[in-house]
Amino acid sequence: MKNLLKLLGLASTVTVVASAIAADLPVMPGKLAPKMDVSKWYKGAPVDELLPNKTYVIEFWASWCAACRPGISFTNALSHKFKDVAFVGIGIWETPEKSSQFVQEVGDKVEFSLGFGGNGDHMAKSWMEDATQNGIPTAFIVKNRVVQWVGWPFDLERPLTEVEAGKFDLKASVAEFSLQAEATRKDMTYHAGLEDATSLRSNGKKLEAWKLLNKLQKENPDKDSELAPTRLAWNAQDNPKLAIAMVKKLLRKGGLNELRTLCTFALTVQDQGIEASRMGEDAIKGALAKDSTSIELLWYSAHYFKRFADYDKALRYANKAIEIFPKSSYKDSPDYLDSLKKLQSEIETLARSRAK
Repeated sequence: MKNLLKLLGLASTVTVVASAIAADLPVMPGKLAPKMDVSKWYKGAPVDELLPNKTYVIEFWASWCAACRPGISFTNALSHKFKDVAFVGIGIWETPEKSSQFVQEVGDKVEFSLGFGGNGDHMAKSWMEDATQNGIPTAFIVKNRVVQWVGWPFDLERPLTEVEAGKFDLKASVAEFSLQAEATRKDMTYHAGLEDATSLRSNGKKLEAWKLLNKLQKENPDKDSELAPTRLAWNAQDNPKLAIAMVKKLLRKGGLNELRTLCTFALTVQDQGIEASRMGEDAIKGALAKDSTSIELLWYSAHYFKRFADYDKALRYANKAIEIFPKSSYKDSPDYLDSLKKLQSEIETLARSRAK
């Protein structure tokens, strides 16, 4: 489930300014936790101070983050098990109005305090950025005002159990976090470079953009599959014959990563002309021909045809995804099923509006 939630949370990674990471970060396990800097509380009793001799779980989320809904639901279930721990949910990286709307949607299902922690400032800066955390949902465990652990909320139970039992290995947590922080620094540098390359291309500097993209790929060989949709989309404009050859090569390989690349590419070419759009549809059709029972590929396909206002096809794929969901590997992920049903409803509404 985690892999799919992270996939759906592709939009859940926010690039912040990359900075050199020393062994000592402002916020990390073993350091005193920053102040609670919540600009607005939406639900529950305000938590304006972290008290000594108390354990807290601080979870950061945003309304646009697909993985955050199941994340906060999972954390709420944990709060029933750890009744002596104070759980707090903090919305960031969006407007207060968006966070408020999210709370209205999930509030009845969450039994702990929820507030707003800033859109790049306040706790978004003093907690997340200062801990080199550039993705959500992210949770912090704090005990006696000291950060114990930072990570993916679905991994909370084991460290929280050990913290409460007095058996948590803080030194090991510091070492693990330091390794992750270095990887995050590298990832942040990579994403900043990708944004620069995209900006160069948007400003008509295609040659410079390609040079930077090639440099990024050389420096980050582990990002080949992530960069593939971008290379494919650019070639669809600059070198259609090469793009077609790339599509055919990916289809011949036919693995899930290759099919994901094709689908991601298809979702990026709406405004790139008829030839690129045709390649996008061929990519979707080719991916489905390879695997027509993949929940992920059906999800991509429904979004693709919805974007191109082909609501009959979009609804067909959304319906199929919902139909096979109970037998899929994601059958125990009700929040993902809810997201599919929401997509189905949106397509039906659009189809009815056009029919009027």
